[in-house]
Amino acid sequence: MEKIDLLYDHYKETMQLSLNMQKKRGTLFVVFCIFELLNFSMLLFPEKITASISQYILSQYNISVDFSIAILQSAIWIALSYIMIRYYQTNIYIERQYKYIAVLEDKISTMLKEPCFKRESDNYLEKYPIVLDLISMFYTWIIPLLIIIINIGKLWMEFRTASNLWSVIFDTLCCGFTAVLTIMYLAMMHPRHKN
Repeated sequence: MEKIDLLYDHYKETMQLSLNMQKKRGTLFVVFCIFELLNFSMLLFPEKITASISQYILSQYNISVDFSIAILQSAIWIALSYIMIRYYQTNIYIERQYKYIAVLEDKISTMLKEPCFKRESDNYLEKYPIVLDLISMFYTWIIPLLIIIINIGKLWMEFRTASNLWSVIFDTLCCGFTAVLTIMYLAMMHPRHKN
């Protein structure tokens, strides 16, 4: 097998891994939004949501579960934190792959002595549509900032209606973790360029 064939096979595998991770990112984003919506909804309808979940468990598993709002809120914070970790890890992996794919495309183009092998790097960025910049800004600025605002607002409401101090302390730690994680994610996605 020639070097170019080996490199191209590696490129195809790398692209397939990247596409798989992009699908996973989409799924994680939807699940994350559902849990964020559930977390936010606990501000407005905590008793109804708790009763609905208890009723769902009873209807699906024939198990009667009567748990407090505080326990449900903590469970949502745990799930939200985990999904956020997985979403950010997946997104960071994809972002790092773009640079690697560009390197592979450069090497293959050089070996072929053809500049046409740049689908995911130079060609993609050439004449980049403004609408894609707006979409990128939405995912990399607006969504993370909304996450912080919603979660801090949710925690503030938990403090106002606290029935269990330990639960609020735990939820505060989860909220703090998600805020720090989101800020670090923003810093990674928008690095300061040194001149």
